[in-house]
Amino acid sequence: MKKILIIIFIGICLIIILNKPKTFYLESKYYGFGELSNINQVTLNNFIKEKESFVLYIYGNCVCSTKFNSIIKEFAERNNIVIHTLDSELVSQTEIDDIKYFPTIVVFKKGKIVDYLKSDRDDNLIYYESSEEFSKWLTSYININRK
Repeated sequence: MKKILIIIFIGICLIIILNKPKTFYLESKYYGFGELSNINQVTLNNFIKEKESFVLYIYGNCVCSTKFNSIIKEFAERNNIVIHTLDSELVSQTEIDDIKYFPTIVVFKKGKIVDYLKSDRDDNLIYYESSEEFSKWLTSYININRK
């Protein structure tokens, strides 16, 4: 009986460890400069095509985007990370035109969307309120320190 319980316990531990999301590094060019870098839809589509790992902030013309912009800027400067920005009006001309609510942050790994903040979901609202809360969300996906 003890052997069975030990095997079950080990199995559960392995499942938890193996299912833990793994963080990854952005392209090296995105470390060392804390800034927001405005891009257009052509550049975004090229990054996706070239399978880059990067962070994208899509903003709208609203009060929420203005407030969130200061949080994103503070995070980027404090952690010396480049975050690309894109006007929401250009999204329909990109490969990510299924994202409908803004502002949002999109995390890309090798050209694929890993996740994005869903501004229409109550459980994501906390990440829009402070740089610290946003940092908790983003660092669950990316390493903010260089390799």
